[in-house]
Parts: sequence; structure tokens; C-alpha cells
Amino acid sequence: MKKLSLLIGDRVMKTGIAVFFTALICQWLNWPAVFAVITAIVTIEPTARDSVKKSFIRFPASAIGSAYAVIFISIFGNSPITYTCAAVLTIITCYKLKLHAGLLVATLTAVAMIEVVQSDFLASFFVRLGTTTTGLVVSTLVNIFIFPPKYGTLISNNMISLFKKTGDAVNILMTELLSGHPGNNKAEVIFSELQTDLNKTETLCRFQEADWEFHRFSEADLNLFSKEKEMLNVLRQIHFHLGNLLANRTESFNWDEKQSTTLAFILQQVVNGLRNEESLNDHRYHEQMKELIHLLEDEQFATEIENSDGELFTAKWTVIYEFISIYHLIFNLNKYAPSYIKETKKHVKHG
Repeated sequence: MKKLSLLIGDRVMKTGIAVFFTALICQWLNWPAVFAVITAIVTIEPTARDSVKKSFIRFPASAIGSAYAVIFISIFGNSPITYTCAAVLTIITCYKLKLHAGLLVATLTAVAMIEVVQSDFLASFFVRLGTTTTGLVVSTLVNIFIFPPKYGTLISNNMISLFKKTGDAVNILMTELLSGHPGNNKAEVIFSELQTDLNKTETLCRFQEADWEFHRFSEADLNLFSKEKEMLNVLRQIHFHLGNLLANRTESFNWDEKQSTTLAFILQQVVNGLRNEESLNDHRYHEQMKELIHLLEDEQFATEIENSDGELFTAKWTVIYEFISIYHLIFNLNKYAPSYIKETKKHVKHG
């Protein structure tokens, strides 16, 4: 079963299981399975919480669709006006009642019922509610207990990748800025990839929090997740400052020897702090931060003397400032990132 799940995907497997058991129950009860199966398919959600939450929306929405279908069949019979009225009024009512998650199921139920309901409208209405309930309950139970998603592993793997990509982005951008010769679009590409990966990981974190309402977790899991959220927040801030550096790539820089040497030397340690499993040295960090601040002050002083137009912040000053901000954030991140990386790699290796 696990090999099949890896081959076609957990969500596809869960959908297949939900459809099978939904159809089987409907067969036992001698109910038409199509409505229940449709409901089961669309109720499989990324998290168990979403399945439960949206089930409470889809049930009344389906009842509305069934009611409109029965009403218009009794008035107009099986005709184009029946399909139109049932579909349009179902959509309008669901929107008015803010049952957006149930709109698709309700509309499909309304139009599908018209073809099969011939008489005994009240009985048909309650049968439709029964089939909808069957689909909702089965798919929700499958989502909770069958192949529960392991978002923790995905988050951990993404975090390690984010450390490396952040280090690559800092290295590429600062190297280009120090050389004064922007390269190809590699910086933009890795910056965009970093943005995408951050968004995906933040989404996985939301899924993880939502799923914990229905699955057991240990205190160690909670502590690890809290650490991951803190690190993700720091990485998001670094990404913001990288965006500011990216905006200065088109500027022409004339670095003096002290600026160039200092920034290049510290850059290598900053990048290693993200790529390697070695912590940045506290004493060295404070000494180098003083050097960077002196560069910032010297650049500010020189600007005030040379410029008569009142411009205070040059592109060079901005680059130094953004680099200081990134260095500070990476130092804070590096306080717990190395041990986290070692633990995660060990867990993945033995898991």
C-alpha cells in the first residue's frame, strides 16, 4: 500500500479509497451513488481540519441545491428552464449565505438530480441528503485516518534547502555588487525560487498547525515546529533585505580597498554560516559588526562632505546597511540552525 501511495500520491489514493467505500455504502442502502461519490471526491482536502470545516458548509449547500431541483422539477418537469433555475438560484443562494466551499457540490447536485427524479419528490430530497452525508462522512474519515500527511518532514527538508538557497542568493548578489559587474539573471532566478520556497514552507506550516487538532503530537514535535517557525520568520526578513540589494544591481559602484576587502571577507563567513553546520563565532561577529558600522559611518561622512544637494543615502551606503542587516539576521539564525540541521539530517537518514 505504501509503495502504491508513493507511486500515485497520497491524495489520489485517499480519493480512490473514499470513492470505493462511499459507493459501497450507497449500494448496501440501495441509494444512487453518483451524488455521494461527487461529494466524496471534492471533500478530500490538504488537511483534516479543512475537510471537517468544509463538510459543515457543503451539507447545507447540497440541501439547498437538492431543494431547488425538487421544486423546479415539480413545477416545470425535466426541461431547460428547470436546469437553469435550479443552477442559478443555487449559486445565488450559496453566495448570499456565504457557503462558497459548498457551491460546486450544491450546483452539481441540483442539476444532476433533475435527470433522475421522476416522482415522489420528498423521498428523493431526503435520499439526496443521505447520499451527500455519506460522501462527506466517508471522505472526512479517510482524510483523518488514511495516510495522514507528514508535513513535519516536508517542512524540515524545505528548511535545509532554504538555508542553502539563502546563502547562494547572498553570495551571488554581494559578489556582483562588489565587482560592479552584474552577471546574467541568475540572481533574479534564485531570488524568485527563494520566494516560492518560502511561500510553500509557510503554507506547509499552516497545514501542520491545522492538522494537529486531529492527530497526536509530542512536546518535542511542538518545540521543533516552534523553532522552525522562528527560523522561517528570520529567513523571510533576510529575503526582504535581499530584495533591497537586488534593486541596487544596476548602480555603478567604486569601492575603495578597505570597503571591498572588509565586505568580501565577512561575506564569505556569512555565506558559510548558512551553508555549513558551524556556528558563527560571537566575538568575531561583534568585531566584524563594528567594522561594518565604521564603513557605514565613513560612507555617510564622505557623502555629507562631497554632496551639496543634501543627499544622505547613496547606493553604496544602502548596500552596506542591507548587508549589515543580513549579517545580523544570519547570526541570530545561526544560533540554532546548525544543531537543527544535524538533527534533521540524522532523522531523515534513519527515518
